[in-house]
Amino acid sequence: MNVFFQSVFATIQKYQMFKGGERVLVAFSGGPDSTALLHALYALAPEWEGQLVVAHFNHGLRADADRVEALCRRVVDDFGLPFIAGRSSTLQLGGSNLEARARSERYRFLQLAAQQAACAKIATAHTMTDQAETVLLRLVRGTGVSGLKGILPVRRDGVVRPLIERTRQEVLGFLRQHQIGFDDDEMNRDRRFARNRIRSEVLPLLERLNPQVVASLARLASLARRHDSALHALLEEKMRTLLDAEGRICIRALRATPTPLRGALLRAWLGEVHESGKQKARTLCHWDALVAHAGRGDDRFLSREEAWALLRGQAPKERAGHFPYEWTSVPFAGPGRLALPGGLTAEVEVVGAFQRSQLRHRLACAREWIAAFDAENPAAATAWRFRPARPGDRIEPIGMAQSKKLQDIFVDRKVPRSLRWGRPVLVCGDTLLWVPGVVRSRHFLLPERGTQCLWIEVSPRRFAAESGV
Repeated sequence: MNVFFQSVFATIQKYQMFKGGERVLVAFSGGPDSTALLHALYALAPEWEGQLVVAHFNHGLRADADRVEALCRRVVDDFGLPFIAGRSSTLQLGGSNLEARARSERYRFLQLAAQQAACAKIATAHTMTDQAETVLLRLVRGTGVSGLKGILPVRRDGVVRPLIERTRQEVLGFLRQHQIGFDDDEMNRDRRFARNRIRSEVLPLLERLNPQVVASLARLASLARRHDSALHALLEEKMRTLLDAEGRICIRALRATPTPLRGALLRAWLGEVHESGKQKARTLCHWDALVAHAGRGDDRFLSREEAWALLRGQAPKERAGHFPYEWTSVPFAGPGRLALPGGLTAEVEVVGAFQRSQLRHRLACAREWIAAFDAENPAAATAWRFRPARPGDRIEPIGMAQSKKLQDIFVDRKVPRSLRWGRPVLVCGDTLLWVPGVVRSRHFLLPERGTQCLWIEVSPRRFAAESGV
């Protein structure tokens, strides 16, 4: 076994990339890196009794893209390996962020090809030089410590990088030594792409200061991965002291945590929870703002859904005419006046014998700020209370047999974002009965005739004056 293959095999063993008998999909572009990868894995596959399948993705961005695909097919045929080709139908149409879109389509194809060929792993040809370029690119864009991890040698989705500890110069040296041909993609020199400018301008300049800068940046990525792994273990231990049985995080305990750890704790807690199927990058100021908006040092717990609502900016700030995002529930068991957040007051009255027709006109005139409930319904014995509206709440509006998201009702009624979450809602037990000023549920409707009803009027006068409603 030659020296290059031995070094690649050492990396495979170090990161335990393959298990005995696994089928591996090899991403093959025809360029120098993927050509070296294909030769190395073909020679090393017997070491883990593996089988190889080769996949090529035609981006359609080069005038000679079809020639390159045909070249790759011939090379793979010479190896006697199965070959899967894919082609983009959208990249050639142009558009913004071409580099990121090409990467996304390529990986989507590789994942589908791996499923089709029953491959457990996908091997890509990223080298140590690619690692250095990635670290520099992320530094320029303002990454945190986690971003310095760069290209992971092994990803959770089965993607592995056997060449990650070999430089591009080593790859080219191996190909020259064995007179192995490859395709030279001119797009790798196109300076419209940030990575190519890093490759052609920044790295050569840094190499004048430190000839081993590629290895130094790769070592930085390795240290960042170790740091991240150790931090993750500590966070898991710390997290047990912050969460309740439902997985909600205690605001008081979070506030007592050293500031540098808060963002890491919140990021670990949210984990893979995301919005619109895509996790958005969050900076330290986002996490600090989340803690600031979440409460004032009380003992309440914040759910993941509430946290994402705050990060999306759906939670209002605590100022006149707006609702605080969270506050202590206001219970009541009889007549009286209740002070509610946002400058609202609720007058609760028990009305004796009535006819629904007598109340209909008054209810209609008051729109959604007055509601009457059947106080003699057996279920009404459950405790009634006002609590803040929260993301995830559902209500069964009058005339509907099924529940509807409160978020959708807010959108339909054109309720401003700042006046949604945190506004008072009336609940009986776990049933949402009424959102004053917005919607009434179908529960506890008045019978045609009755002996007693609960009459509640919420006054928005101060609230309306301060918020401009």
